[in-house]
Amino acid sequence: MKKNIRIEQIVNNVKSKLNIDLENYRNDDLVERFTSLIAIHSYFLSSFLYPLILSIFLLLVVFFVFHLSVGMVLFVGSIGTIWLLFFTLTSGLLIFTNRVKSDLSLVLDSVCKILSTFIQDVCEKVELKDFTSEKMLLLVEGFLFGVISPSIAEVVRKKIPFFKNFIADTFDKMLLSLFTLMKLSGNNQFLYFDDSVTATAERTKKISASYIGEIRKISENASTIINKSMKMIQSPIRIAFAVELVLGLILFFMIKLI
Repeated sequence: MKKNIRIEQIVNNVKSKLNIDLENYRNDDLVERFTSLIAIHSYFLSSFLYPLILSIFLLLVVFFVFHLSVGMVLFVGSIGTIWLLFFTLTSGLLIFTNRVKSDLSLVLDSVCKILSTFIQDVCEKVELKDFTSEKMLLLVEGFLFGVISPSIAEVVRKKIPFFKNFIADTFDKMLLSLFTLMKLSGNNQFLYFDDSVTATAERTKKISASYIGEIRKISENASTIINKSMKMIQSPIRIAFAVELVLGLILFFMIKLI
């Protein structure tokens, strides 16, 4: 809900401050483009299947190796089942987020191309006399989170039965990393230009070229963005996975001592 409100605010800001309606850039062709790139459904379930088989095997080994009383069988069975579910979930998410990197790479490359085309289109059609670097960044933010993000989320909803919000957030983290790099680049050099100069075709061309050039550089270093996005996504999962392993070892030694 908060995410939708935030997107709506960005889109409204772009419309009120820049007189550009981002709704015109949302279309089925964009959704179809991402649909052809995102193949999550082909490996989503298998990412959880292997950890599930492994955890069931480990649980069965415990039952067959240790001679447990009926009471202990019930205890270990109930606790082990809970552990099995959480282990499958955390390890499955780690496997899945590692495998999704290929999709992220393809989508990021496509996003950079689409964003470059969008900026070029805007620079050709919009009066740039009052376009400051802050307004240009607002435009980029609006396009990434008001057009690209909802399109990707729509594809995810169609292809994946579970964890839709989590997966959509994974792609949003990538978009956020892309936007952050653009902001940093803007603070350094390429977004500054003389706002007092009247808009001309030559000035428009230079502004467009500077943005597109920077986006190309970012696209060439896609691994940096993807790794940064994965780090944000995987950190809490890794912590949960480590806790699961510790709890599993504690349970194992408790059974061994009994």
